[in-house]
Amino acid sequence: MNLVLHGNWRFCSEVVVDLLQAGFTLHWEGHTTPSVLGSQSASSIDLYLLTTNPDLPQNQKGWVGWDVSPGGDLTLSAYQCGAAVVFPRGISSAELINSLHMLFPVVCAEGKPSARNFPVNAIIFLEADQVLLVEDGVIATFIIHRDGKQLLTGLFGSGQVVLPHPADDCHLELVAYTVVRASLFDWMQISRQPEFIQSLRRRLYLTEAWTSAQAQPYLEDRLLGILHLLAEQFGKPDAQGSLIDLRLTHQLLASAIGANRTTVTRLLANLKQRGLLRTVGRGKNERLILTRLSASSHT
Repeated sequence: MNLVLHGNWRFCSEVVVDLLQAGFTLHWEGHTTPSVLGSQSASSIDLYLLTTNPDLPQNQKGWVGWDVSPGGDLTLSAYQCGAAVVFPRGISSAELINSLHMLFPVVCAEGKPSARNFPVNAIIFLEADQVLLVEDGVIATFIIHRDGKQLLTGLFGSGQVVLPHPADDCHLELVAYTVVRASLFDWMQISRQPEFIQSLRRRLYLTEAWTSAQAQPYLEDRLLGILHLLAEQFGKPDAQGSLIDLRLTHQLLASAIGANRTTVTRLLANLKQRGLLRTVGRGKNERLILTRLSASSHT
């Protein structure tokens, strides 16, 4: 894999050495360093070291940034300037290398899909002609607004497809919500599979239903609508209703309905009082049970 380094990397010499030892070919200022283990891919990635505002590229899309500014204040500006992914200041070189391998996997060879594994909270990047089929785990999609707030736009689990988003001003981010195992296809590969059309149709139904739920004027209706959709995707029959077999933090639900965590806590309590919702377990094992679930065909 080729990395084009931008910025003042002379103060990150140890990271540069680690990148070389990990098999990357490095380029900057018109010069190339030989890779110790050989490059992994013919693809090239622009990696910007962000210290101050002048380090931000202009009129460029799809680049990768590492925000090493004193307060980590350049992340939002980087996304506004067209970054595909921005790594935080505290990331180690090992974490950086591992993330780069996951974000930009080796191109599929001989028509075979590439198996990928992503740890929790890993940012996932897809090229324009790539499609990810989730084998196990859950991927979350977020829109990052200009004020830094995130809006959850969907959760995708086993058997569902995750598509790339153009490098535009939407600032869409794919994140591994749980440990994820997935298969990476190029578009021509997966488009030949008959079941792919059905997967796209289900994805479209679900996306439209999610948008409809988020458009509800009252927060409680938004929350209940999102929970019903999650019950369709991840629900299991339960004596009390449908158990959503996925840990849903109040912060995650808040990002889905455009509210704060305190409001979500109050809304969930109201739904419990009305007999529409129950909980089982505690902490990381807490699960929600919808006691009244209407039939639908979104999934």
